[in-house]
Amino acid sequence: MKNKKAVFVVLLVGLIVGYWLGALRSSHDNQETDAEGAAIASEYTCSMHPQIRQPKPGLCPLCAMDLIPVGSAGPDAGPRAIALSPAARKLARIETSPVTLGPVEVDVALSGVLAYDTTRGRDVVVLAEGQIRILYANVLGMRVRAGDPLAEVYSPDVFAAARDLVVAGQNRPLADAARRKLLLFGVEEAEIASIAASGQAPETYTVRSPVDGVVVSVSGHQGHWLMRGDDLVEIYDTSVVWALLDVYEQDIGWLAFGQQVNMQVEAFPDDTIEGTVAFIPADVDPMTRTVKIRVDVPNPDNRLKPGMFARGVVSVKKPEPVLSVPATAVLKTGKRAMVYVQSPDDPAVFEGQVIVPGHRAGDRYVVAEGLEEGERVVTRGAMRIDSSMQLLAKPSMMSLPSEGGGVAMRPQTLCPIAGGKIDHNDYVDYGGYRIYFCCPGCDEEFLKDPDKHLRRMRAEGIEPERAPVAGGGHDHHK
Repeated sequence: MKNKKAVFVVLLVGLIVGYWLGALRSSHDNQETDAEGAAIASEYTCSMHPQIRQPKPGLCPLCAMDLIPVGSAGPDAGPRAIALSPAARKLARIETSPVTLGPVEVDVALSGVLAYDTTRGRDVVVLAEGQIRILYANVLGMRVRAGDPLAEVYSPDVFAAARDLVVAGQNRPLADAARRKLLLFGVEEAEIASIAASGQAPETYTVRSPVDGVVVSVSGHQGHWLMRGDDLVEIYDTSVVWALLDVYEQDIGWLAFGQQVNMQVEAFPDDTIEGTVAFIPADVDPMTRTVKIRVDVPNPDNRLKPGMFARGVVSVKKPEPVLSVPATAVLKTGKRAMVYVQSPDDPAVFEGQVIVPGHRAGDRYVVAEGLEEGERVVTRGAMRIDSSMQLLAKPSMMSLPSEGGGVAMRPQTLCPIAGGKIDHNDYVDYGGYRIYFCCPGCDEEFLKDPDKHLRRMRAEGIEPERAPVAGGGHDHHK
């Protein structure tokens, strides 16, 4: 019994001693960790206001929140870059794609309705006042052919001229005068010849259709008295119809006069109908942000009816090579856009770069300025990188200057001295940055007062490229 008690006491003492030693070890480790954290956290920032940077912990001067260490961001990769460890890149699921140079193709989708070609409309007017005795074209939408009777009209003036023709008989001058008068009143040659041959003046004359088409409006009815110049009916030729199609604002630049449009209508879903862009208006609808273009569509069999809903596609191919990137790589804020470029020397480094995007071509953006062929841009995870840039108080999509003031930082493309396009073989490394020039001699002018030129470049929103080996002096290269 005594032996059991002794064993129990020994075990209890051992547990107490072990716990005490473990506590000392943990306290020592925590002190080391805190010391390492204090060494790493050389700067502190606010999670709500990342532009705040202080050398010591404390409270944010803007919102009074506790400042957090910036040390977890890793080594400084440059004023517009961030370095991510392999683990961080995997966690953020970073994917990149190269900037490509080549032709681009895009299918511009259109939608709208068919309409009458108003340039093919024809008003049939009466040239002598009179009464409609019989109206044949009395149904809107009825189809008529050239020469079909539209109405029988009684006109005192026409009746008097017809009697003059009959009375003139073989008197050539009188007959010609009566014939010209009837022509001016709108009576056709065939009917005038019939009057002369029969020797009788009819009480009415026939108004006939001058064209093939569809009756779209009727201005009178039987018994109605029309004055000279009044409309009788309005007819539209439907051998060609219009397709009035809406184009989104961002797609207008792809369209041009004369392009072919492949369309479909609900009535004939299996048939492709071809049309030609005939007109692109100068204004944009402020409500829908679209432009309603006009497409001429042949309709020889009159299958297409105005009012039908239509969908169209314009396939555009730019044969000249252009730079383009996947659309997911571009972060847009208002009028500006930026991408994150992976460093060719270190795949862990990503640098924000302001670009000038062109038209969108399907799932890609044309790049007008800011990138070069072969550079790799982040196509997935760019927003995560941008968030990290914000915490480091570096230029990011969200921290670019507002639309009303300042300019966004962008890479150097022009010589700071002469203003010409830079030559990458002519540069000066100064203060850790590489400044390019357009021609020999500009470098010497720059070195007379480099700090002044650097300040002016940054004031214009230009961030010089980091030199491969940063240093306080300068290294001239040609």
